[in-house]
Amino acid sequence: MIKIFLENSAYAAFAVFIICCTGALLHLSGLGAFAADLFISTITALATATAAWMAARSAKAARESANQWKEQKHYDRELDAIIEVLISFSEWRNTLNQIRHNVASTSIEVTPSSSASRGSCRGLRDLDLPENLIQHLKASTRFRAAVDQARILGTYEELVVNDVYRLDKWFTNALQRLNIVRSDHTAFNNSDIRYIAVLDPKRGDDWFGNELHGSWINFERRYQDLLHKKKEK
Repeated sequence: MIKIFLENSAYAAFAVFIICCTGALLHLSGLGAFAADLFISTITALATATAAWMAARSAKAARESANQWKEQKHYDRELDAIIEVLISFSEWRNTLNQIRHNVASTSIEVTPSSSASRGSCRGLRDLDLPENLIQHLKASTRFRAAVDQARILGTYEELVVNDVYRLDKWFTNALQRLNIVRSDHTAFNNSDIRYIAVLDPKRGDDWFGNELHGSWINFERRYQDLLHKKKEK
């Protein structure tokens, strides 16, 4: 408002000058009451015009200020969304690693199925798979919600997100399937061995752990780059 006042002070001074000059001329003209009415009308017209002009300037300044506030607010929300994605992704990954660590510390014996016998898996009863599933789903839900919020605000890395979602689905399916085997004593088939490998880093070459590590590096790098670029604007 002070800026607007300073910008308008020259205009106001000029208007006062015009009014004074007009009043002086009318006073010297000797027109009497007609001159007085004319002077008052002139002042009223100038005051009305000045008020309208200043109101328009104030409205324009208010709109510009509101637009700047909206842009700043959206920018702040974008930064917060990216940070939330990185935080929730880190929690998701830590949850997976903790569950895998717990599974690795448990002795699990797998007997593959054959044409002569059904497969079996010993040691699953020693795992709290239902609680692990709940922990994982909570971390997964928060992570996906954060990604969706960032996407709505215009920040989305589709390839790295889809790669992580693929691993998330594998992990969810592994926990759900092995929990069924654990609870219902369902026959253990050969395809379930791959689910064991998802949960247990000691199984085979730990293909899941390797892919998880690669996805983590790629995801962190891409979203950290987005964060730095936003901050530089």
